[in-house]
Amino acid sequence: MIKLVIFDLDGTLLNTIDDIAECTNFVLQKHGFPVYDVEAYKNFVGNGVVVLLQRVLPKDISETVFNTVLQDFMHYYEIHKEDKTAPYEGMVETLEELQKKGILLAVATNKPHELLPDLMQRFFPTIKWTAVFGGKKDIPVKPHPQIVFDILKKIHCENTVHHICSDEILYVGDTAVDMETAKNAGITKVGALWGFRTKGELENAGADYIIGNPLEILGILSKKQIMKKTTFFAKNLRFCVIAISVLILSCVIFTLPIAAQVDYVPFPKLCIYTMNSNILCE
Repeated sequence: MIKLVIFDLDGTLLNTIDDIAECTNFVLQKHGFPVYDVEAYKNFVGNGVVVLLQRVLPKDISETVFNTVLQDFMHYYEIHKEDKTAPYEGMVETLEELQKKGILLAVATNKPHELLPDLMQRFFPTIKWTAVFGGKKDIPVKPHPQIVFDILKKIHCENTVHHICSDEILYVGDTAVDMETAKNAGITKVGALWGFRTKGELENAGADYIIGNPLEILGILSKKQIMKKTTFFAKNLRFCVIAISVLILSCVIFTLPIAAQVDYVPFPKLCIYTMNSNILCE
């Protein structure tokens, strides 16, 4: 049974690519560097702001210039991060349905943590997030699994549940970075095709499921539940078969000496009853 679903943010919960591209291009142009089209940014994002800027800036710029561009970007993006950003179609409805089912919801993103409260309140006001974690200083970025472990630590410390096993968690994301994060954390990997990357990338990254719209997450929950019930039934069926086999073998062993009419060391009395309590053997 799934107890927790962790979501990536950019390209999974929110379509942020236009705002990211326009804000980055604004800063690049301000400092005299070449700009890129929106589609190019789909391959630039995913590893945090620092890596984004490393990918779009010339390799030979000084650390001072880089830090200035970074500060300018953070300032400009803080103001314009909600200009064109919006949840993907069906996402809010999916989150609300998961919430109704009592499933815990969390966010794990490389986007700077300080930007998250405004975004979550603006676009998901009806959702009670268990944890929303973004990029923080001195915390390794995804695909390092630390952010997943921090989410679980918060859940357990707040005693919202007694324990969550790895097979009770889904991680939903749109990039190879997300699939690698889930793999490194030992949890189920769900690739989102509505995001920034391709089906091929998600497949190559080892996604356990690849879905085309958010509502399909509900279908995965049903599949996982059926699989668990089937496994439980199979285990119990095997136990019953073994138990019956042992019982039959015991009866055969006890009755063989009688059938052969040979001397034997008597066994303790054995009574086998039918449903109407008639003694079959003694």
